[in-house]
Amino acid sequence: MVELSKCFAELPEDIIIEKIMPYAYNLQSKSLLRDIRSFTTDYAIVKDMYEIYYSPIIFFNDIISFCHEQHGYQEHIPTLGGVEYLFHRNAIFKGKPNAYVIDHINSLRKDMKWSTCRFAWGLFTPEERTRFINKFITQENTEFEVDSWYGSTEGYTF
Repeated sequence: MVELSKCFAELPEDIIIEKIMPYAYNLQSKSLLRDIRSFTTDYAIVKDMYEIYYSPIIFFNDIISFCHEQHGYQEHIPTLGGVEYLFHRNAIFKGKPNAYVIDHINSLRKDMKWSTCRFAWGLFTPEERTRFINKFITQENTEFEVDSWYGSTEGYTF
């Protein structure tokens, strides 16, 4: 990761004084601050779990699954469902056709990285992050799911 002071050292002084400093000293909205706190703490929880037990591609697939449930998905339509809705929240994808978003997501899935998961996680609202954690992390029915997926729960500690 690039050290922040090195980035500032490369910027012209007038940009720092006229653009960055006034913004840095402005009070930020409570909703933005809540979003930042939520992103940081929630992502740490989720990433720890997925890093230990799964992989980035499974995390990303769970994000896609969650988007399908939240924003709709119809099998007969060639689309990734609600995940385009999620990605359209980012300025890069605003106004782009769904086909462009789908192609981009499919290219990311070929070589999934944690940074891609972090990017998608950051597009969630704090409420969506909470719903995701409730669904995928704090599942009440974990024993049933493990039993049906692996055939039994022998050797597993919960």
